[in-house]
Amino acid sequence: KMSLKRDLIKKNILEFINKKKDTTFNNHKAEALLENKKFAKEVHVKERLKSQDISESLKKKQKSKQNYRRFSILGKDSEKSREEAPFVQAYSKPLQKIKKPAPKKTSSNPAKNSQEKTSKPASNPSLTKKKAVKISC
Repeated sequence: KMSLKRDLIKKNILEFINKKKDTTFNNHKAEALLENKKFAKEVHVKERLKSQDISESLKKKQKSKQNYRRFSILGKDSEKSREEAPFVQAYSKPLQKIKKPAPKKTSSNPAKNSQEKTSKPASNPSLTKKKAVKISC
């Protein structure tokens, strides 16, 4: 019985030692993974900041290009640019309003309106009907 107990104790001790070895190895592995994660996070943050800086500088450049184009199209750089681009002058001038003919004033009474229309002679006499007038002597 004693030998069995000793064997069991030895087995337990060996298992414990093996487990401990594994855990230390796993601990080192976990630490390395954590280090890698931290490093990866730092790199990611730095890359993101760099990309933000680059995108901001690109936006500024694009805005300055747009402003330059806007001013050059409007001809604010010089008089020569206006002469070079005559189509710009058309766009730079204010739009003219189209004059509509004034509506004819008519009275609010529809009967009067119809009388006014019938009483006016036609402009073309050939279109009007001529009544035959009998003259009796």
